[in-house]
Amino acid sequence: MRYNLITLDLFLCASKHQSLAKAAEEKNLVVSAVSKRILDLEKSVGVKLFYRKNSGVELTQAGLEMQKHCGEIFNSIKVMDENIKEHSMESSGTVRITANSSSITQFLPEDFAAFTKIFPKIKIKLKEKTSKEVILSVKENLSDIGIFSEHVENTERLKIIDYKRDTLVLVVPEYHQLMSKLSVKIEDFIQYEMVGLEKGSSLQAMLDKQVEKKKFKIKKKVETVSFEGVRGMVEAGLGIAVLPTGAIKPYLKSSNLKIIKINEKWAKRSIKIAIKNDDTIGKAGGLLLNHLIS
Repeated sequence: MRYNLITLDLFLCASKHQSLAKAAEEKNLVVSAVSKRILDLEKSVGVKLFYRKNSGVELTQAGLEMQKHCGEIFNSIKVMDENIKEHSMESSGTVRITANSSSITQFLPEDFAAFTKIFPKIKIKLKEKTSKEVILSVKENLSDIGIFSEHVENTERLKIIDYKRDTLVLVVPEYHQLMSKLSVKIEDFIQYEMVGLEKGSSLQAMLDKQVEKKKFKIKKKVETVSFEGVRGMVEAGLGIAVLPTGAIKPYLKSSNLKIIKINEKWAKRSIKIAIKNDDTIGKAGGLLLNHLIS
């Protein structure tokens, strides 16, 4: 006797709900399709498995026996899946990743740590670049996976996948005049001297674009290459800055810095993943990619 696992799964679902209609709803099928599969199963085993009622279905004695064995079959399949997955521990290789500061500061450490516990033999080679450089690196095959912030151009011919979302906040020194506000808009803070990021930073490019839209001008006092540099400059009183929440929150208790919510749509950003295509990243790269987006 050959049994179809899909049919057995539908049988178990119907026996659980005592309803063909509810089984169809759970499995995204029409009731007639579920009913036909159950009838075919009954025909193949030569015995009724359900009593049909107006209110639903009820297992016959044979149905109860079938339910018990089906449960054992699917439990065995589950154990098999788990045991097979253990062999993934043997996967090895190197994945080249280029990522921007926002993703490295906020998300990648935790995700990489979890990944390496599952795949200890896979090596990750990480480089930190601006979002613009990340895209170029993937296009030139210098990276298997690129992680960048939105508002970056020239992403054509790449496969772009959503990864995370982050929130931008205004970072000010303690006792700054803006501390009286619960939230600010761009016109509230653009009048103050600012600490900016280097050219090529997607965050700085996005902020420059928003300022240009409003026909304002940034009073950039200092320009630096890293979030750490920005924090230090702001704490020294050289200006205020816009940073991702994850790049400043861990340092609030140990510094004289404060954050203020930015009440603008652009303050919510998407962090994205870029690859050339699924074939170019290799097996190790595919495992890491699936881990990052799962």
